[in-house]
Amino acid sequence: MVRALEELFPDDPENLLNPGTRSAAVHLDPDDCRQWLGALNDLRLVMASWLDITDDEDFDELMDLDQDDPRALLVATYGWLTTMQDTLVEAMMRSL
Repeated sequence: MVRALEELFPDDPENLLNPGTRSAAVHLDPDDCRQWLGALNDLRLVMASWLDITDDEDFDELMDLDQDDPRALLVATYGWLTTMQDTLVEAMMRSL
C-alpha cells in the first residue's frame, strides 16, 4: 500500500503528506485490491482498539468530539479509512 502511494510522486514523496498540492489515482488489480482491503481493515482495527470502538454507536458518539480533543484527528482518520474500505468493496463488487 505504501509502495503504491509512493509511486504516485516518485520524485517528491513529501507530497504524500500534503495532499492539497496534487491529485492522483491509484489503479489496483484484483490482487492489489485484496491486499489494500486487508491493510485498510488492519489499520481500522488498530484505531478502533485505541479509541475503544466496538460498534457503530461508539463511532457515532466519537464523531461529536470537540475539535480540540486529542482523539478528534484519529476519529476522523478512522472514518476516512472506513469510507475508503467501503468504496473499494463497492468498486470490486461492480467489477464482478
